[in-house]
Amino acid sequence: AGGELYSLGKIRPYRGGDLEMAGELRKAAAARSYRGEIIITYGNEAGSAWIANLVFSLRAVGIEHFLVVVMSDNHCRALMRPPWLISCAYSTWDFGGCKHKMEMRRLWYSRHHYMSRLIAEERLNVAVLDGDMSIQRPFYGMMKSEPLAEHNLIYTLDHSPACGDLNVGFAYCQGCAAGGRAQWVLDEGLRREGYFCGGDLSEFGNGGRFWNASDATGASSGPHKWMEWATARDQKLYSDVVGGSCCGKPQYRLMFPSTHRVLDQYAFMRQWGQHAKCMRMKPDKANGLQTWYHELLQGGAGAMPATGFGAIPNETVAIATGALASGWHGTGHGEIAGWSGHWIDQPPAIAHFVGGAPAGGKADLMQGLGWWGYE
Repeated sequence: AGGELYSLGKIRPYRGGDLEMAGELRKAAAARSYRGEIIITYGNEAGSAWIANLVFSLRAVGIEHFLVVVMSDNHCRALMRPPWLISCAYSTWDFGGCKHKMEMRRLWYSRHHYMSRLIAEERLNVAVLDGDMSIQRPFYGMMKSEPLAEHNLIYTLDHSPACGDLNVGFAYCQGCAAGGRAQWVLDEGLRREGYFCGGDLSEFGNGGRFWNASDATGASSGPHKWMEWATARDQKLYSDVVGGSCCGKPQYRLMFPSTHRVLDQYAFMRQWGQHAKCMRMKPDKANGLQTWYHELLQGGAGAMPATGFGAIPNETVAIATGALASGWHGTGHGEIAGWSGHWIDQPPAIAHFVGGAPAGGKADLMQGLGWWGYE
């Protein structure tokens, strides 16, 4: 406990096939995991520089046990060219519906898809990193020590320390049971997005099943028009899923699939499970690191198929912030904001440049800090 994982030079480069083909994910996991851990990141051809920069920062702190998920075999072949040898595999997985074949937004959900599969099928601890991150210090020691060591599903915050206010650019699942409550969160997010993405008017339109109960009670009314896309959809959707899991009942708060009018605010909040108190997380602090946590109450035992590995344990969601992980905009509780200048002398281990675009561009900010390694 508390030890770092230095895998650089200990595992070989790997170019995989289509992760949706039988046996391909298992081969990739065997080739790229290290001591039960693997890191997943993702990107399309336009994001190659971001992929490379993140990988270079991982290697600079001794981490090689990553796998980049891309959208084509040709892209993976290009990443694996010497001298970079960026290990990767491609994926044909897709929701269909409102996301097109080569669209970046498909990859936002592929990270949750493969995180869930690696937990269920390979029993690995899985970290997921966005491409607009730079790794400045080893981070496993903090996640394997108090106060985070006993927690399972770890995210960063968007604002306040509540289950329904997450930033999903960083996610880590440690000791997560196959078919357990943390994996249920990942799968419920995928299920809900697939459902929303279908755009069925009999579900989401005027008189549709999704709105019937809410409209009937006078909490809401139409017009109900399906919305094909909304910005940061996976983040809002997973915040709703985790918020509901902390409260023990489904929640819809940040993401609805179609337009609506709220007629009675309190009735609407009750109808859609918007209960603030049960989302509040408990604080904990140790080793100079602050976190907040909450037990996950949905999924797992009694809701998922038997795994053959005994009773499914209780699992928790917790927050990485401060010296472990912080965003440029610093809106998450406890974060070290990049714009404040403190990243120059006390950078977080995981620096997320979310919110950096209005400040001149994320790549320009990284270059200004000397953190852009791609040429």
